[in-house]
Amino acid sequence: MTDQSAPFPFMARHQPRARPRSHVEVAGDGREASASLIDLIGRTAWFAAALLVGAALACAFGNAAFSAATVAWLALIAAAALALIGATIRAHRAPARRASIVAYIRGFSGTLVYAGTVWGAGGFLASLDGNLLVLLASSTGAVLTAVALLRERMPVLCFSIPALVVATVSAWADIGLMAGLLVGTAGACILGAAEIAARLSEQPRDPTLTLS
Repeated sequence: MTDQSAPFPFMARHQPRARPRSHVEVAGDGREASASLIDLIGRTAWFAAALLVGAALACAFGNAAFSAATVAWLALIAAAALALIGATIRAHRAPARRASIVAYIRGFSGTLVYAGTVWGAGGFLASLDGNLLVLLASSTGAVLTAVALLRERMPVLCFSIPALVVATVSAWADIGLMAGLLVGTAGACILGAAEIAARLSEQPRDPTLTLS
């Protein structure tokens, strides 16, 4: 049996050889924690790092002026990244119980909504010189990164929808209606393609990540 005194014992290095099953047992209450949730927790830090790198690249290629608004946007992105890393640390330290998992998912979802909203606001705050290519690359690149690293539908949508909505409004306000439609349509196409690919892969959705 796995040591029940250790936090997230199913993630311990000394865990026994995995059995051929899609879920692993949670210590203490006999319930199960999703293996995909464990994988998501492990990828969160990479997504946080990607946000920081992406924000720096957007400012560099957009020739953003070193203004108070740009500094504020970078600070907000850094706060989102730190919040994601903090959620991961708390998840590793928390006991592996259903209540802890649900609390993690709810907090994680809220942080992703905040991160997506702040990311989409880069067109307003970072003063990207109304560069459509930079706005398009930053919005679609962020969605692609979320799809690649987060993978599960709920986390991907929590980040991508606010990011695309705010980025679309930003492009519309800075450049014009057609630019806004282009940014929004490109992001929606990526999300649609990811959903089709997930359905074609015939992998069942993770019920833990739906908070049902």
